[in-house]
Amino acid sequence: MIDGGEGMSREEIYAVFRSLLNREPENEGTVTSLSKCPDLRSLIDVVVSSPEFQRKIRIREFVKSAVEEQLAPWRGYGVVFDNYRQALDFENRHSPSTFIYEITAGSVRIVPKSQPVPEVFTLRAGQFESIFRDMLSIYPNPGDLSFAVDVNDEARERTAYPVFSFQKQFGDRNILLPDFEFVVTDYLTKIAYDGTPYEDKTNKASFAGSTTGKHLITLSDIRDVTVPRIRAAKYFRGRSDVDFRLPAIVQCTPEAEQALIQDGFGHGVMGWDEAYTSKFIISMDGNGATCSRPAIIMRSRSVLFKYNSNHVLFWSNQAKPWTHYIPIQNDDDVLRIIQLEKEENNRFHYIAAASTAFAEELLGKDAILQYTSGLLREFSALIAR
Repeated sequence: MIDGGEGMSREEIYAVFRSLLNREPENEGTVTSLSKCPDLRSLIDVVVSSPEFQRKIRIREFVKSAVEEQLAPWRGYGVVFDNYRQALDFENRHSPSTFIYEITAGSVRIVPKSQPVPEVFTLRAGQFESIFRDMLSIYPNPGDLSFAVDVNDEARERTAYPVFSFQKQFGDRNILLPDFEFVVTDYLTKIAYDGTPYEDKTNKASFAGSTTGKHLITLSDIRDVTVPRIRAAKYFRGRSDVDFRLPAIVQCTPEAEQALIQDGFGHGVMGWDEAYTSKFIISMDGNGATCSRPAIIMRSRSVLFKYNSNHVLFWSNQAKPWTHYIPIQNDDDVLRIIQLEKEENNRFHYIAAASTAFAEELLGKDAILQYTSGLLREFSALIAR
């Protein structure tokens, strides 16, 4: 009830916050300010018009759209529970990169595998388990549920039954979860903060990564520049406005590795603090999509140069070209955009600002866990029991 007829009681303020924002007021100052509202309707109006509530609405719409995009291929398909259980058993026995998760009574576990699996897959499986535990600690239990997650970089498509993965080829039917690197980076919070305004950065583009892009790079691949990252590194070599490095030589034959070293690659690690000095930071696929890299770049105050890719993450279609990143078709585009920035200083500041807001709001922990919760809840409803 109204506290003394002059304003809102603390209990009413807390009740409105829990109802509309699913949390308590931020601090005592907030409570004191809202206690001046003359009635409950006024209090609700103030909270609904607040930035916190508007953020909640944006996250809700983001989650709704992303969940529907992933589940649309399976709606009306009629996945039968007994058949699905058989498919999960088959995956667990025959796919070393696929793990079966069971959610029961608000807890999650990984079904033990009967055969040894590569350590990297076991590690990733545990990281996905951490995401599910974080989700269950905050958001409603989606109900008793079993599902398969393929943790491989390039998980193959399953067309007969749904399997979760963290990236896929455009048009594939696998259902996308947030990638495991959100756990590695503690939902991006462990990455160095970019405190340099866009206007104070150097007009250049930067990239540092490994020689991924083909699972075994041969000497002929080096000579014919068939691997995109190696092609770009050679194309940009010697330019002052593009710093493109390959400090880690991997997936190469000994002859190919030696050729790359002779070409001057295999050194020059670049940390995020150094990358942030550039107005533009490049993301280019390696073994599939670069998972956390584009999200980290968008979270910075630099602009993401995103080379065209046929690999998608769960949020890929929610981020818009020329709003949240600049699409790159070929290496010449990088030079063209840098020249446009040179002709009109800070021309692409609006993209840096929009992408930072996108990443901080829609790729933060709250949105990630809401998406995971909504995805599993809607997925559970698709299984005909």
